[in-house]
Amino acid sequence: MKLSPLAHEIGIPCCRVLYYGEAVVRTGKDCGDPPGALPLTDPCPVFAPARGQSLHPEKLNVLVMGPAKTGTTVISKTIQHSLPGAQYHLEPKRALFFERGALLRSKSSQVVKIIFEHWAKAPRLRSAIVHNELSLKFDKLVAIVRDPRDELLSRMMYVIHPHIMRKGYDAEVVDQWVRTLERKEAAPAEVSVLDMLDKLKELIGHNGLGVLGQPLYRKFLQAHRKQLFVVKYEDFIQGRTEQLESYLGFELSKRRDVGHLERTARTRAFDNWKRYFTPRDVEALRGPLLEAMEEWGYLDWELETPDRLDPDHGSRYVARLVEDTRR
Repeated sequence: MKLSPLAHEIGIPCCRVLYYGEAVVRTGKDCGDPPGALPLTDPCPVFAPARGQSLHPEKLNVLVMGPAKTGTTVISKTIQHSLPGAQYHLEPKRALFFERGALLRSKSSQVVKIIFEHWAKAPRLRSAIVHNELSLKFDKLVAIVRDPRDELLSRMMYVIHPHIMRKGYDAEVVDQWVRTLERKEAAPAEVSVLDMLDKLKELIGHNGLGVLGQPLYRKFLQAHRKQLFVVKYEDFIQGRTEQLESYLGFELSKRRDVGHLERTARTRAFDNWKRYFTPRDVEALRGPLLEAMEEWGYLDWELETPDRLDPDHGSRYVARLVEDTRR
């Protein structure tokens, strides 16, 4: 065994200081506190497994990564259901998680889901995770892509939940947003998605257009194509999982429940944009999305013209999210 390439042992028993560029992390309860040190409650071994080397060869560690609202939850939970006794870890945001001694000593498989943009301020750390340069190593690394139009809709519908969790409940904001959704549901052709995004920005100060087409994520996938297996959300939803199963080395469970994370599920479908987008939306968004869609193979722009939209996927879904924040 040897130290992680990013770690520098400082000579104190059970003590390392890890330099990751963006942060200095102290490990070991006998360490001093270097500048920027972060507290650690879990003791760690002095040595981490070398790249590709597991303390318990019989277990399988799987990393699932993707932007928010691309299906990371259902895919990562399905992988957990497929590995007997696997432990699940939801969206760690600090490097200390990957240095926890309990995880390194565990004989159980570990399934870890991370959100790409949660690591926006620590891009070198994000790359280090994918390159297996931290102590917790991954045998399989899965990256998810989704039709950027459906991703935009999913973000738009969900954003009220984290907004309330950060800023607090505002009845007027919620009421105006739900009424906007109800107008769209009653007359889909008369309210564009752009109109809805404008209203959302007016109410909470942002609307999700800032990550349209995911240029940073696309660049990341290109730079790490040798490390990551890329799966389309749409393929997973349609049951086309043969290539993913071949990569993982095991058959995926048919179980799709996500437990207490069920609030994140909205439609478990795809091509929802066809019912929500209007010709105005297509005209405005086709250009900005062209590069991402061509790169990922989303080429269809044909719209549907429903008389009404299902409120369970819009206003009622948002009402359920709001209710969840108030429990």
